[in-house]
Amino acid sequence: MEEKSLINSKILLNSAQISECLNKIASSLNKDMVDKNPVVLCVVKGAIVFSGNLLPLLNFRMELEYIHATRYEGEKAGAIQWKYKPDIDLNNRNVLIIDDILDEGITLKTIGDYCLSQGAQSVKSVVLLEKKISRPISKIEHADYSGIEIDDLFVFGYGLDLDGYWRNTKDIYFK
Repeated sequence: MEEKSLINSKILLNSAQISECLNKIASSLNKDMVDKNPVVLCVVKGAIVFSGNLLPLLNFRMELEYIHATRYEGEKAGAIQWKYKPDIDLNNRNVLIIDDILDEGITLKTIGDYCLSQGAQSVKSVVLLEKKISRPISKIEHADYSGIEIDDLFVFGYGLDLDGYWRNTKDIYFK
């Protein structure tokens, strides 16, 4: 099996660029969420690093929970697999879903639909990366809050994985 490493990869976004994205997103959220008292759902595993760096920049009242739904096994996408659904009451709550990347939008749509089925008053999405692609299946055109649009590349680092590895980098890479 070929070694999966950073050797044949290039930096797409360095830590300074990521920090700029975080500040841009936080500024918008701080204006829009100040009186919403949202339940913030971190989509694990990919959004752990992004959420962990974004949350300290937010200055509004909120509750934090996580949710785990995935379509990916390595680089291959399949059907949604629910690994954990939050046990916090979403009825009449504003929900803010934090995810790492908006790709086809199927996972984000599924999570949003789940929140609405649990009685959420509103559901907003936050992603660090948003791919510049068409999303006819999910019908999600864009995230409500997005750090940066990228081309349709396979990216990893800063929470996104390459076959389960490299989530721990401070930069985002593509291969």
